[in-house]
Amino acid sequence: MLGGAGEGVGVSVMKLLPGVVVYGVRYCAYTQARRTIHSHSRIDGLRAGDWELLTEPGPASGLLYDTFTD
Repeated sequence: MLGGAGEGVGVSVMKLLPGVVVYGVRYCAYTQARRTIHSHSRIDGLRAGDWELLTEPGPASGLLYDTFTD
């Protein structure tokens, strides 16, 4: 989970969801993301899946975001 003041939380959403525009972030907002770790070894290092954003927009998360098209 990433918590913090507006800009950092908003940027994390836009990084995890390309094409999404964040248009509102409360002072105390948060995001939650996860990824699957497939394996870890000394030889191959860490193999992990892509990050997945779990946070939904709305009052509970303090975030307002959506995909906008022309």
